[in-house]
Amino acid sequence: MFICILYDHVKLFFIIVKLFDQESLEEKTVSH
Repeated sequence: MFICILYDHVKLFFIIVKLFDQESLEEKTVSH
């Protein structure tokens, strides 16, 4: 049970990181 909750949190973390990476990439392309 604990492992399942931890896995869900890790998935959420990676999704958020992906979103932030996309936003930062877009900003870089716009600035250039």
